[in-house]
Amino acid sequence: MCHCLLSLMPDLQKKNYFVPFSPAPSGHPRNLHAVTNSSSSIILYWRPPSIDQQNGEITSYIIRFRGTDPSYTQIITQNNSTLPITGLQAFTVYEFMVQARNNIGVGPSSPRVFSRTFEAGKRELSYCNFHAHSRIKLQIGLGISAEVNDKSRQMFRCNSGK
Repeated sequence: MCHCLLSLMPDLQKKNYFVPFSPAPSGHPRNLHAVTNSSSSIILYWRPPSIDQQNGEITSYIIRFRGTDPSYTQIITQNNSTLPITGLQAFTVYEFMVQARNNIGVGPSSPRVFSRTFEAGKRELSYCNFHAHSRIKLQIGLGISAEVNDKSRQMFRCNSGK
């Protein structure tokens, strides 16, 4: 403590002061997964570190990713848990990691996840929204098949991709 401050406030010398210290997050963001959205975009989803590992309020996340380039691109986002990454190269595998940050510092990186963008010029995957009142069986491979009853079939809607 500065001597000048002590001379101005002599009571400071007589008391012990406790200032709580909260370190950087000790845990990494959980459940990171990447979903390919198109030939040029992938959407990231994650959960914050567990409460006991946040060590204060999480203020932002640092996302690092790379494709064929050996260096990482870094994006800092506010306290979101979803981020679309756009402007990517077609049919390229990307590696992603996320770190949480609080007012003190940056926590450890999440485990790496990988996702490949779709091929350019190819018809991209269709997406389907449906509500089922009975058993549903979906099989995804080279094609999609669904087993639905008549009531569910009426609510089954597919939208084609690009």
